[in-house]
Amino acid sequence: MRAGGGYSVRHGASFLFAADVGNWDRTRFLLLPGQSADPASPHYRDFYAPWLAGEMVEWSFSRAAVDEAAVKRFTLSPH
Repeated sequence: MRAGGGYSVRHGASFLFAADVGNWDRTRFLLLPGQSADPASPHYRDFYAPWLAGEMVEWSFSRAAVDEAAVKRFTLSPH
């Protein structure tokens, strides 16, 4: 506990997942600290602020939701 009666976050779940099986696009998750395990990556702390705020983020399932949320696309093909 900090001075003044407040509390500070010191630890918590590193992965949270809440599935809405009636509407998969309403499923929420949180992966701490972010999408990358590399501290040098710009995505290393993607979800740190929502985690501190006690919030979760959308996990897109349907093709339309994935297309809307997509930032970049990769095509993988065997050589």
